[in-house]
Amino acid sequence: MIRIFLACGSLLLVTSCQESFEKRLQREAQEYTESHCPQNIEPGTRLDSTTYSPRDRTYTSWFSLSQAYETGLRGNSALLRPRLVNELINSVDYKTLKDHEVIFRYVYRSQANGATLYETRITPREYKR
Repeated sequence: MIRIFLACGSLLLVTSCQESFEKRLQREAQEYTESHCPQNIEPGTRLDSTTYSPRDRTYTSWFSLSQAYETGLRGNSALLRPRLVNELINSVDYKTLKDHEVIFRYVYRSQANGATLYETRITPREYKR
């Protein structure tokens, strides 16, 4: 069974008088990637990067899976989205992002060839129940 991880590190989101929330989040997602990625979440699952797009207010976690995990995902992909939503609802790490109604996107790719295996977006309507 595949374990679900919401890109673990909390973003600091330090207040700045000169920088908008969107620009700050974009910068901090890039800094997180540069200092913490790639990060092996568990054997077979790697967080490759995090990005934020101010244009559509989407925070994306980019994961890659080993061959064994690819096989596990194919058989359990219907279970992945509800688990991601539930973990996001219960996550305190993303409180500031949730307060600003950011969309969360998760992309899982093959470590072998980079092909997208699974992708989903979770909107504020879903995690603010």
